[in-house]
Amino acid sequence: MLEIIFIHIPKTAGTTIFKLLKRNYSPDEIIKFKKNIFKKYPDKEPASILSEMIQPSTKVLIGHCSYRDLSLVLKQNPNVKLVTFLRDPVDRVISNFKFFRKRILTGKAKKKQLQRVHEPLMTYARRPGSINRMTKILKGVNLEDLYFIGIFETLENDIQELFLSLNLEIESIPVENKNSVVETSDITISSSDIEQLKSLNHQDILLYNKARQLRRHKSA
Repeated sequence: MLEIIFIHIPKTAGTTIFKLLKRNYSPDEIIKFKKNIFKKYPDKEPASILSEMIQPSTKVLIGHCSYRDLSLVLKQNPNVKLVTFLRDPVDRVISNFKFFRKRILTGKAKKKQLQRVHEPLMTYARRPGSINRMTKILKGVNLEDLYFIGIFETLENDIQELFLSLNLEIESIPVENKNSVVETSDITISSSDIEQLKSLNHQDILLYNKARQLRRHKSA
């Protein structure tokens, strides 16, 4: 029976959490998927694809998907615990940009992306897919209805709290996806850029602040 769904918003420590979950569940109990699986079945709705992935042995589903993509899975599993982590929106965009650059420089990017090797941060940040990404992924969800909302900036504490509530073991927290290819110091970021990033991601900032407020309220 499906117990946990983790919506992995890019650059919010999802890989770290996946590693920790793998310590607690056997391979047949946990499914990790990437959104490109949807492209393999263009005639199917994402909700149907995800639903069909669930097996009787599946206890955890984790991956890059939206709340809407999970509509059928959630309907079929009304008691599942829905979990996600959020991050300061400006820092998240910068981290995602660094990851994008890293994939190009290490030859892991898609062929059509290789020509963007010299693309500056703000050009990347103005692309529709970079703007308010957290809000788009969680569109339709009521934050109060989530089982757990973690905050990247208090990652270790929040992971420990999450795993304690789930009665899962956690001996140490691994550091995953650390980018040693592209450092923040390699990117020129002005105060004007920061303000533009805040403006571009205003909805994400509202979402992030609401999540932090809920976390503080629950901790009080």
